[in-house]
Amino acid sequence: MPIDIARRQERYRRFYADPRPGRMLILSGYAGGSEMPPIVFSEFDFTQEREHYRYWDRLIENLLCDLADRADLDDDWMPGIEPYYGFGSFGAVYCDAPLTFTDTTCYIDKALDRLEDMDTLDMTRERFWARMFMTAAQYLSTCAQGRFLVSAYPNPSPLDVANLLRGNDIFTDIYEQPDLFKRFLVRCRDAAIANWQRINRLTHNTGGGALAFGRWIPRGILLLEDAADLISPQLYREFGQPYTQTMIDAAGGAYLHHHSLGKQQYANMAGLRGLHVEQISSDPGCRRPVTEVEAIYTRVGGDATRAGVAIDLECTPDEVYEHIEALKKGKVILSVQAGSKAEAQRLVRFVRSHSEV
Repeated sequence: MPIDIARRQERYRRFYADPRPGRMLILSGYAGGSEMPPIVFSEFDFTQEREHYRYWDRLIENLLCDLADRADLDDDWMPGIEPYYGFGSFGAVYCDAPLTFTDTTCYIDKALDRLEDMDTLDMTRERFWARMFMTAAQYLSTCAQGRFLVSAYPNPSPLDVANLLRGNDIFTDIYEQPDLFKRFLVRCRDAAIANWQRINRLTHNTGGGALAFGRWIPRGILLLEDAADLISPQLYREFGQPYTQTMIDAAGGAYLHHHSLGKQQYANMAGLRGLHVEQISSDPGCRRPVTEVEAIYTRVGGDATRAGVAIDLECTPDEVYEHIEALKKGKVILSVQAGSKAEAQRLVRFVRSHSEV
């Protein structure tokens, strides 16, 4: 029996619509499921369009195996394909700098050595990689046939686009050339919106909305806001938030990814108008967000009667059991990796029994 996508989407709709605390969703992976051979990027020549089709077909094959294996696990994972080539490929949409592939990711060379030369960089031209992400959206949507959803391109925020093109020079640009850097951010913002619009027009998902790392939002865009974690809240309010807000306004909503290293930005990001979810990835050397979830709830606008912005956290099974009473005080999506399918099923039942969704 295929996974009932419409039923899960309705669960998400109820989750977002209810402002009260105590709402939880759970996505559970597990060991011992469908074991497909790993995809190794060195096996592909991504300079050739036909190799992208071969890669997408492999992703479909793997997902269909997962769907068959997970049919009796009623968690909140939204079956979907989100082709990942590595962070560098996101920047190849906006420039012609070379990409370097490893087996699992790719990197891009700096495209803009001097901020003063920004006008020589045409960021909106439909380059090869821009066309590949557009083609992926169309091809995978056609292949889906109602069985899965598609998110062809996770969108770097304007600040992250600047980081891709300028490298870490952006962190001195902010201080040395603030006005010129803001003009560059406007160009990054406009190019990012244009790229999202092109891909969005070619993406057709059952039930509408947007897929975001196996989650679902009823409307909007998946945004990556990583560079912001390396600056102060004051600088983010000046050089990040206004440009990201314009992207969210254009898309009508957002699921936003950043890291626990950027805990100073929790409130800033939760303050973005139209934000559905603030996803906080756990970083090495930082306190695990689930262990301080009550403090996070207060920073994202929650109180005893209103949950504030929903957060998304990675947890171990033990952390779910240990912190369940604290987790119930807000609105949260839990991502858990269990040791077996039976353990995943127990986790889902446990979270359901404590959630108001």
